[in-house]
Amino acid sequence: MPGGVKALILQLPRKAIQYTLEAWRYTSPNATAILTISGGFVLMWSSTAASSTMTRARSRSLLRRFGIVALVSALFLPLSSEPDAVAGPPVFSRLEERLVADGLDAQFVQSLYDNPAVKLETELLAANLRRSEATLNYDRFLTPTAVARAARYLQQYRPALEEAQRRHGVPPQVIVAIIMVETSLGERTGKSPTFNLLSTMAAAEDPQVRALVLDSLTPEDRKLQSDEVIAHKLDRRIARGYTELKALLNYARQSQTDPLAIYGSSEGAIGIPQFLPSNIGRYGRDGDGDGAVDLFKHEDAIASIACFLELHQWKEAHGARAKKRVILDYNRSTYYANTVYALARCLEEAKNGNTEASSTRTN
Repeated sequence: MPGGVKALILQLPRKAIQYTLEAWRYTSPNATAILTISGGFVLMWSSTAASSTMTRARSRSLLRRFGIVALVSALFLPLSSEPDAVAGPPVFSRLEERLVADGLDAQFVQSLYDNPAVKLETELLAANLRRSEATLNYDRFLTPTAVARAARYLQQYRPALEEAQRRHGVPPQVIVAIIMVETSLGERTGKSPTFNLLSTMAAAEDPQVRALVLDSLTPEDRKLQSDEVIAHKLDRRIARGYTELKALLNYARQSQTDPLAIYGSSEGAIGIPQFLPSNIGRYGRDGDGDGAVDLFKHEDAIASIACFLELHQWKEAHGARAKKRVILDYNRSTYYANTVYALARCLEEAKNGNTEASSTRTN
């Protein structure tokens, strides 16, 4: 934010937060107050347009006054035993209402957003905006060590891979190559709290949340990408945030999984195959026959990848260029598609006894 910045963090009861927001209105030419609610916290930023001693003093005064209003609201708020219909952190309140209106159970939704672990992940979303495919090291998936690991995985899960090929017509080598590049054969499925991340994407429609995300970018970040590029990337994530969030909750309900226990990539993709939640209903398959789709199980991941590729016309694709176009439907990166195709060729040649398969072949 421009000028001097001061911040105050308060933790208040939900009703106290609402009373505080109603009681607090402040605007002047030299200072603005921005209120952001995350979890049970009120984060109040005082952003001053100048850095003079008088302005800094005014900023401190503003923060003190807000704190007094908040404290009075908390101390004298009438107690009520009746729960709110939709009563999570106010920054997510419109999101909660929308989810309930779309058919999700109100009590279930409220219990999620009442959990103290639920919060805005503005730093995490900002970090995702910094990410560039061109800076990733795809060569590491084509080293002799990586190819040998992939070959062992192919042997370990050969029954599931052969069944997927029988059902969907996708070679085991291609499926294993995708799993290798996506999650290092299931070892790295992501550390980002998916529910929080997707909630933040959806909530970033709010200009204040959007501003917090963009303010998390450093001057160095802005040198690497123009403001227009950054804004476009954020707009794309906001546009799909709600759809993916709702799909995540439906998946969690069907698989009897706690949504807050699901961790994935900074894009919101989850499981061994790194599916976005909205793809699970269309392409997720039960590979181990237990009656449920669990993308953190290898057999289900294998079957789901094969289904995705089949439905994107893998069997109709002839030649390297056509096959890579299908892989691009899985991940819109030319680097990615070339690497997956090259690794699959290496595994095919290893199968045929050529232990010196080129790790750079892409056609």
